[in-house]
Amino acid sequence: MKIKLLVAVLVLFAVLSGCKKAAQPHGTVLTSISFSADIKYYNESYSADCVIDESGRFSAVVTKPENLSGLRFEFDGEKCEVNFGDLNLSDESVYMPQNSVVSTINKIFTQCRRATNGESRHNFRIKGKCDGKKYALTVSPSGLPISLEVPDLGLQVDFNNVSLLNSKVEG
Repeated sequence: MKIKLLVAVLVLFAVLSGCKKAAQPHGTVLTSISFSADIKYYNESYSADCVIDESGRFSAVVTKPENLSGLRFEFDGEKCEVNFGDLNLSDESVYMPQNSVVSTINKIFTQCRRATNGESRHNFRIKGKCDGKKYALTVSPSGLPISLEVPDLGLQVDFNNVSLLNSKVEG
């Protein structure tokens, strides 16, 4: 009787230990987020506070260096606005310089919104090309951006204080 009970417990344990939830693929979370960006562009360093709303509207406000603090970029589809003090410029984003740092980040995030990491529980890299330049975007297992490299532009961006604008992370 004790052997049957022991066998039953072992079978139950084996069944339950084999029933763990399968890893679910996560998509990138590149909308409905805010973050700080530490940007190295060739030999220059910049910082910006950024928000991407649920519609994909991208806003970046430069915080460093001090002489550019307050410079604001907003991308909404094909429309781009640049504001600095009393200076306001609104135009189609296609007229932004191809090597514009903020424009490049916006374009890459737009390209990567549908990427998934399969069933990985580790950071993953999304590689591609933007305006003919190779890039690598590193994303956390939950889909939040960690860093971006565009070697041909001398661009390295680290994303810090990444937070969701709402509490829902979709996978």
